[in-house]
Amino acid sequence: MVVRISVDLQEIIPSMLKNRREEILRLRNYMFQRRYSEAKDLSHALKGVLGSYGFERAGEIASKVDEDLQEKRYTDARDDAENLSRHMDEMEIEYVEEEF
Repeated sequence: MVVRISVDLQEIIPSMLKNRREEILRLRNYMFQRRYSEAKDLSHALKGVLGSYGFERAGEIASKVDEDLQEKRYTDARDDAENLSRHMDEMEIEYVEEEF
């Protein structure tokens, strides 16, 4: 999936994505350890950060994880966290001159 991001963010996006990938790994570890409160806090933060930088689909998946955890659907949350991780690995970034 191609994600179009403003060229103005080109310098910060690689480190931002590296940090989010590390957080997704931590999120998955929290769920494996049944530390659902910490997983919920992290999924909530992820949905906000990803969405605010223009990664709408990733933000939607993180929102689904957050909702799953809120509703105590832990198997669904783990599956959705795996989907989020896969999505982050598969997306391609295209930097564009357009303003968002």
